[in-house]
Amino acid sequence: MYLVLEESGLGRVLIEDRIRFVDLNHDDIYTVPNPNPGIYPGLHTLSFPHTLRKVDLVVSMPKLKTHHWVGVTLSMKNLFGVMPGIVYGWPKNVFHIAGIEQSILDINAALKPGMAILDGIVGMEGDGPIMGHAKSVG
Repeated sequence: MYLVLEESGLGRVLIEDRIRFVDLNHDDIYTVPNPNPGIYPGLHTLSFPHTLRKVDLVVSMPKLKTHHWVGVTLSMKNLFGVMPGIVYGWPKNVFHIAGIEQSILDINAALKPGMAILDGIVGMEGDGPIMGHAKSVG
C-alpha cells in the first residue's frame, strides 16, 4: 500500500497537508450483526474498520466499471473496499462465495453510506473488473 502512495505522489500530498493515512485493511475493527442474519452460513456478523465509526459521513466514490458477476460495479459494490482484509482476506472472495448480490446489500444496510459520487469520465467495459478496458464516457 505504501508503495502506491509513493508512486502516485499521494503520500507527499498527505504529508504536506498533514492528512493522516489509514489503511482500512489493517485498522482496528468493530463488528455488527448482519442486517439479514441466517441467509447464508458464516456471515451472521460483519466487521468494519474502526475508523468508519469516527466519521460523520461515509461517501462512496467509485469508478464506473463493468463486473463479470454483477454487470457493473457502482456505489454499493464499491463498499467491498472498506471491508478489512485482516478479517476477510484478499481479494475478499468470502463475499463472492457467500453470494455477491446479498453481500452487497448486507454491507450497505449495515454501514449506511450517506452519499455516492460516481466517476464516469473514463469508465471500464468488457470483462471487468480485472480484464476490462478503458472507455471514455465523458
